[in-house]
Amino acid sequence: MIVFDYVVVNHQMVLMRRGVFDAFVSGLKEGTRGTIRVLTRISGPPKTLSQLAYYYGVCLPTIHQQLVDDGIEVMGVPVNITQADDIVKHYCAAVRNGKHIDKRDMSKQEAMAFLDNVIRWSAINLCCIIPEPADREGVF
Repeated sequence: MIVFDYVVVNHQMVLMRRGVFDAFVSGLKEGTRGTIRVLTRISGPPKTLSQLAYYYGVCLPTIHQQLVDDGIEVMGVPVNITQADDIVKHYCAAVRNGKHIDKRDMSKQEAMAFLDNVIRWSAINLCCIIPEPADREGVF
């Protein structure tokens, strides 16, 4: 896959490395067909470090401990933190284009909704209360 980055200026797509794109196109044979797929980045401001710190420092360890305490196992071994993260993502992350949104691709709003889902899901399904963040403004 070949990737060409762009920025929109005055409602027009401007390629970041136009010379590389032109060289690529000039190397194509006449009549070559292809598809241009435009992948957009997150809408709105990106998630904050406070949101990630709250998830990885408070939410995930609390949920992981509850899963271990509940005896959740994978192939006879207690669930590890990475597996707990996968479980949380499966149940709590929003879906975009048929896939769960990865935390690295979330906007601040999407991360807020994700954390809200995590807190609600853990309370309802695990009977596990996630402690409030120390910095509510930076997280929610």
